[in-house]
Amino acid sequence: FSTDYVYPGIDGNYDEEDYLKPFTNYGWSKLGGECVTKLIPDSLTLRCSLCDIPFRHKFAFYDVYRNSITHQDVAKIIVKVKDETGVINVGGKYQNVYDFVSQYQEVEKASGKDIAPSLSLNTKKLMGIINE
Repeated sequence: FSTDYVYPGIDGNYDEEDYLKPFTNYGWSKLGGECVTKLIPDSLTLRCSLCDIPFRHKFAFYDVYRNSITHQDVAKIIVKVKDETGVINVGGKYQNVYDFVSQYQEVEKASGKDIAPSLSLNTKKLMGIINE
């Protein structure tokens, strides 16, 4: 499992072949794990835009957009992609973090544009696999 934080967060609509340049130490640690995984033949890396539910923060960003997805929804996808190899972006609807989290619990709105970039994932490869 990796993260969408391996992408630079500048252009958006990142697909699995796009340039990687993490913007956090977390992203760099996940990219390191991806590099090790590539040494294993026929391995699979899922670049997920995971969001913990219940959300562990008091605030959610209204001005940072991602393809957030819950662990439960990723678990359903794993069953469908378990025999694949390579890298697959995994995410949900592109929306701001506040709108995503507020579907599950109450949180306060906060600005995060100076803290984290918006990241949009191209999940066309995933959709092609799970809709077969």
